[in-house]
Amino acid sequence: MTQQPTQNKKLDFPGVSIESLPAPVRQRVSGLRGIQQEHSNLEAELQEEISELEKKYFAKFTPLYQRRSGIVNGEVEPTDAEVEAGNEDDEDEDEDGEAAEEQQTEEDDENDNSMKGIPEFWLSTMKGLNTLAKVITDEDEPALRFITDIRMELLGGPGFRLVFEFAENDFFTNTTITKTYSFQRESSYWGELIYGRTESDTIHWKPGKDLTVRVESRKQRDTRTNQTRTVKKAVPTKSFFNFFAPKPVTENDQIASSDIEGLIEFDYLLGEDIRGELIPHAVDWFTSEAVQSEEVEDEIEGDRFEEVEEDIREHRHDEEDFSEPDIAYPNATRSASREISEEMTATERLETEEFQNAYSKAMDLECPELNATTGRAISVAPMKFFNIKTGMLVESVGGYSGPFPPFVVASYIWNPGCLPQNPFVGLFEDQQNLASEDLAAFQERVKKACNTLPEFISEVSIEDEGLSQIKLPAKMCDKLSQDYQREVYLLVAREAYRRGVDHIWMDTLCIDQDSENDVSTNVGRMSEIYEQAVCCVVVAEVLRRKLCYDAPSTNTWVSSQDLLTWIVGYHYLRVWVFQETLLPKTIVARAGNLRIEATNFIAKYLAHVDKCQEDPLDLCGDPRHECFERTMSRFPNSLLRRTFQTHRYLDHTDSRSAFLPQDRVYGLLALWQSDSTLVQALNVNYSLSLSCIFAILTYLRVCMKDKNALLVLRRSRAQKHAIRNAPSWVPTGYGGALRDESGQAILVGGGKTITMSMSMDRSKWGKAVSLDTLSLSITEVLPVESALPNLPDYNILLTLKDRPDIQLPGPCEGVIEPLGHQPYKSENGTDRQDFQNELGRLQTAVSSDSAVVAILDRNPSDPGQRFVKKHICLILCTADGGNTWTRHGLARIPQATLPKGQKYTFQKFHIT
Repeated sequence: MTQQPTQNKKLDFPGVSIESLPAPVRQRVSGLRGIQQEHSNLEAELQEEISELEKKYFAKFTPLYQRRSGIVNGEVEPTDAEVEAGNEDDEDEDEDGEAAEEQQTEEDDENDNSMKGIPEFWLSTMKGLNTLAKVITDEDEPALRFITDIRMELLGGPGFRLVFEFAENDFFTNTTITKTYSFQRESSYWGELIYGRTESDTIHWKPGKDLTVRVESRKQRDTRTNQTRTVKKAVPTKSFFNFFAPKPVTENDQIASSDIEGLIEFDYLLGEDIRGELIPHAVDWFTSEAVQSEEVEDEIEGDRFEEVEEDIREHRHDEEDFSEPDIAYPNATRSASREISEEMTATERLETEEFQNAYSKAMDLECPELNATTGRAISVAPMKFFNIKTGMLVESVGGYSGPFPPFVVASYIWNPGCLPQNPFVGLFEDQQNLASEDLAAFQERVKKACNTLPEFISEVSIEDEGLSQIKLPAKMCDKLSQDYQREVYLLVAREAYRRGVDHIWMDTLCIDQDSENDVSTNVGRMSEIYEQAVCCVVVAEVLRRKLCYDAPSTNTWVSSQDLLTWIVGYHYLRVWVFQETLLPKTIVARAGNLRIEATNFIAKYLAHVDKCQEDPLDLCGDPRHECFERTMSRFPNSLLRRTFQTHRYLDHTDSRSAFLPQDRVYGLLALWQSDSTLVQALNVNYSLSLSCIFAILTYLRVCMKDKNALLVLRRSRAQKHAIRNAPSWVPTGYGGALRDESGQAILVGGGKTITMSMSMDRSKWGKAVSLDTLSLSITEVLPVESALPNLPDYNILLTLKDRPDIQLPGPCEGVIEPLGHQPYKSENGTDRQDFQNELGRLQTAVSSDSAVVAILDRNPSDPGQRFVKKHICLILCTADGGNTWTRHGLARIPQATLPKGQKYTFQKFHIT
């Protein structure tokens, strides 16, 4: 019997509740939901597989992009095979056209034989892409001519980073400007990635060169004096470089939300065009072949971008202050906006669980089995080494417990093609710091150095270093250029043969780069690898490129200074190599057939600097040792390890770059090798944000009774982590320590009377820190109104209440998150809002007499003496009468007199 349609029952699903449907229909809808859930699961798997496939082929594309960059910038010439492959598409041209082209080519060769690379390649390429051409102005073009490369980097999570590299120019000091596009981990309803947020580098414009503003002059009459004056005003203007400024949404902007969403969506589409069209097919846009094949759309998104951007500029034109507005980043999607759930998001759940697990793991490792000889925790995972004589990987079980075969380790820069042309930028403050590319001059300098300092630098023959007995690896890593890996391998293998050693360790050979577990295990064991190596071979990229420092006068620049600059080279630019040069006992710098005994040379130089010994190194050109101090500040090594305190590692590497943001922490883990519990408790997980990883590191440092970690705050413009209910003494995101007048990270001093303990209650995952110290009540807190001399980090002033046993001369400086935010400047809107919120909470606590500064670094043991100048303190607040406290910032109290005969009252603070 055929079922008849239900009469008088209109199923208007957009407005009808499912519960109002008949039971059989509801059951069928539930079945459809089940099918849809399976479909959603498959979509998620599809996205994961697409992501892995993209990573695989990105690694294969990278050497091609590096090769392209070298040709564009005149570093290399294309091979005959490459030229022939590029000419295949032109075979259909007529003979007359070919003859004319050949004649023109010959004439061009005669006229432009000295021309390097392909001039203005990237400017022409960008102007070929329609969406980019719409936002490039005539004023932008002189600056864009200095682009040397545009490349893309994949992030650990969903997203990518665009990197624009510039030669030295008259417009700004940046050598690279990056923009990072992050997507949410969840997909939209339609299976597409959901926009998250963008982050861009700040462009450091030179005076008067900012292309994003124009100066307008207008006459203004003083109503009191009736005199007229000319007022100049900086007004935002259209520029390609606005691409690096996030498009803001503010409460004050009278712009339609749909226009804002359209602007943000176009910003993401522009980034995707650069990523998916410009970078992979650059030469096609340069030659206009891509333009000819591009389909013309009825509506050009660039027109919409210009209209909305113009609305924003016009609205702000009437405002006196053109500072960054308060910024909120909407989660714009291509389909529909997603409602925010009251429950934990996937990111919050992931980061909170990882945070909790770190403490549990640290507790489990609190009493690890120790090696009787070294006193270190035993690692049982096998260590892999490469035998240069058999060409095979071998395993050595035992970690710290060994036994390890003698081995030589490699330190080199991944993707050297991405490095800038000049490694000497900023070396000396009063010099141009240029690199000489004159091959004859380079060879002459090398010859002079070998003759002057033969015990430290020499040219060695490859035949004398066992080339015939060295076996090449059968397989190389597919993430780097094969030729480059072979070059590095031979340099390390030759050094091993020279020392009578059969084994080497090189990350691309001894770590399975496709295995997350293998990468994670070895990242935590870098201290084992680099400390126990017989020698570390630093691949000297400057020597590879045959560069030398372009000294202003060869009469004052001597060979010893050449050695310093060749040893350091480009190594100061990357995070990972910091620990690779700091940990080894012996370093040798090598490239081609040149070999420099780096450690021995630095030791000899250091002995002369410290003890004023005779001048064995011909140092007449550097009587004040400025070259030594400058270069060695860029090159950490075992001889100078005392100058690189653990607490300051992160600050030392702040100016270095990392391929993945998480490597800013993971790339330094070996430097905490003295605390094996910390290293083992911090899992290597690239799905976590940098801010989360940094918070866990800081948290574990405090758990290990490292008081210096209490001085760490989130920096300005850093993203906040998503950890729920983190302790107040953990920074809310990636940051650094407070700095002193010299720019150094402040260290906690001594103090026998200070006690510090951690809560070992597993249910509270170690959230509480206890301190027993002196404190002073805060009576007033105000934001600073102008810059404090030599103290750029401080952003508040505190008035403290004197005690009978401590008298203060006046107010003290303090800082609250975000570190580096100055309330008297035009700053990032999100930073300003965070600062105002934190200041408001602190002022509320002060008004109820619930805020103090607790002295952290040193307590008086001898009454009648003075405090050491500028004591570091924690700003603490309580909401329960002093039972528990929360950290709200840091302060430094001025020098204070401690009267004799006073009995000091100490207070216990339970900080949660």
